[in-house]
Amino acid sequence: MAISDVMLLACSIIYLSLNALLAVEVEMEAINMKLACQINAFIIGSSYLTSSQTFAVISIDRSKVVLYLIIASIWTIALILSLRLYLTVDSHPRFPYLCDIKPVDDQNNYSMSVYHIVAAVVSYPIPHLIVVILYLKIIYRMKSSYGSNPAVFSNRRYHHQINATKMMIMATSLFIINALLLFLIWVKVAITRKSLAELIIAYGRPFVMPIAVSLFLATLTGVQNAITYFSYNKGFRLALKMYLIDSAACR
Repeated sequence: MAISDVMLLACSIIYLSLNALLAVEVEMEAINMKLACQINAFIIGSSYLTSSQTFAVISIDRSKVVLYLIIASIWTIALILSLRLYLTVDSHPRFPYLCDIKPVDDQNNYSMSVYHIVAAVVSYPIPHLIVVILYLKIIYRMKSSYGSNPAVFSNRRYHHQINATKMMIMATSLFIINALLLFLIWVKVAITRKSLAELIIAYGRPFVMPIAVSLFLATLTGVQNAITYFSYNKGFRLALKMYLIDSAACR
């Protein structure tokens, strides 16, 4: 999951940098902008899909043992779905700063719309429904265990497990909240069969704000998991502190 977070953060920064360059009227050929949009869309799409599926796997792992093969399968599914997303992204002549998502192909059939709906469902409601159900099950099991044998929870190992579970619930909840707006925009594109640029033309400024906020939340998603992990993991904080002390001593 850390890999997908870094990918998401890096590509969000690249996209924001492209916007900044275009805002000061730095010229960029249409083909270069299209290529930049496609590469960013592929990596952002695969990282978002991987993150959402990984949260589901972690919640399953809290209940049952998960094989590494499942994690490899998640990356494979995410890359395949994102490869299709790569083909649907283009730049728009009226909005050259916007990576446009096309809901239909050149033949104007429904295959692209079906793809967007399937990818959106696979990336958001399905894994997060699994997460909610399994974490509720885990919380119920922990409460039952505490009621029958509270002395067990004074054990250091169980205390670490509780903190780890709290950390993952927090990280998952933040990801679900952050990804909701992006999911709704994705579904809107698929259902209306209009590209982002066409929706902006149709709805004007009110539709620009959700897009900007979703990009900000995408960037925030790449940071929040590291902050959450740092807050809950005492060993990680201690290691980072020692590293900073050693680095300062070497100067």
